[in-house]
Amino acid sequence: MSGSTIGQLTVVLASPILSRIYEPKFFGFFSTYAAFVYLANSLSSLRLDFSILSADKEDEKGILYFSSVILFIFTIITTIAVVGVSFTSFYQDYFYAIPFGILTGGLFNILNNYLLKKNFYEKMAIYKTLQSLL
Repeated sequence: MSGSTIGQLTVVLASPILSRIYEPKFFGFFSTYAAFVYLANSLSSLRLDFSILSADKEDEKGILYFSSVILFIFTIITTIAVVGVSFTSFYQDYFYAIPFGILTGGLFNILNNYLLKKNFYEKMAIYKTLQSLL
């Protein structure tokens, strides 16, 4: 079984349990949170993390990796400054989860592209399983 299969299977098996524990409004909140984090992850590094795959030299890979991380940090600071004022009182309780979601999602994307470039497929399977648990 691959890492993606195990990750997706974990989500499918956990869904009935989670639907008994949480109210529907929390699923709505999570959908809003996930949509915002996915959008911010796509825009945060300007897709610079994909250029790691095309880099030939180790120096280029290091520079691209560092640049991607710097752009993610900038995105997190911008998220705190801009979006923090616009949430309603319900969402303000969970506001600090948004920068954490952007950071972990972005670092997972960078790590995925780096492992893909290095042909570390076994580590990618572990990474995909951990991603579903987080």
